[in-house]
Amino acid sequence: MQTIVTSYANHPEYLDDFRFLADRFYPSYFTCYDIAPEGESKGSQILRILETIAKPYFILIEDDFFFIRAVIIEKLRRLGDFCREHEVDRFSLQSKNAHSFSDWTAGDLFHDGKQIFKTNEQVQIPFSMEASIWRRDFMLEHVEPWMTERDIEVTISNRIRNKSHKIYAFDDCVLHYRDAMRNGRRVISLDRKSFTLSVNKGEELALYPDLDNSKDRRLCLT
Repeated sequence: MQTIVTSYANHPEYLDDFRFLADRFYPSYFTCYDIAPEGESKGSQILRILETIAKPYFILIEDDFFFIRAVIIEKLRRLGDFCREHEVDRFSLQSKNAHSFSDWTAGDLFHDGKQIFKTNEQVQIPFSMEASIWRRDFMLEHVEPWMTERDIEVTISNRIRNKSHKIYAFDDCVLHYRDAMRNGRRVISLDRKSFTLSVNKGEELALYPDLDNSKDRRLCLT
C-alpha cells in the first residue's frame, strides 16, 4: 500500500524533522514525499496526488505528524487488507478518542482482536486530514481544487455527515505521534542529539496531558 507524505515549500524544516523520525520509526515504507509549491491549494495538491495512485487504497500523512513510537508494519499491512475486504472509505490511524467528539458508534466489526468504531452525526470532522488509510475514489469524489485544508475537513464533513459512508477508527492509535503544529504555529521542537521532543509551555499543556507541568517538558523517544 502506497504511502504519501504531504509537505509545503514554505516550511521545509517540518519535512526534515519528519524524515529524521520516520527513518527510525517507519523505515523503508514511505514511497512518495509530495512538496506543494507556493500558491498551490491543499485541494489541488490532493487531486494531483490522486492522479498518481493506481491502487484503490493508500496512506496519507502530513509532514507535521511526528512519530514517537515504532510502527509495526505487519499490523498496518493487515489493516490495509481489512479496508480492501470491507470497502472502507477512511480508516483513521489515530485513536477515535483524539477527536473533539469521541462517542463514535461501536459496531460489530473487529480486527486483530480490537473493536472497530464508526463515525456518526455527532463526530465533528469525519473527513479529517489526520493520518489515515483512504479509499482513493472516496477522496476523489469529494475534494475540489479550490479547497484549503480547512475546507476539506469542515466543508466536506458537513456534506457527508448524514450520508452513508464507512469511516472507522480503533479505540487506540495505530500510529503513535504528536502534532508538530497547532493553530498555524509550531509547538514542538526536535533535539536530534538527545532524540527528544520538547513541547513549549502554554496552551500545549492541555493538548498533551500525558506530559508533566515543567516549563521544558520533554518526551523521550528512546
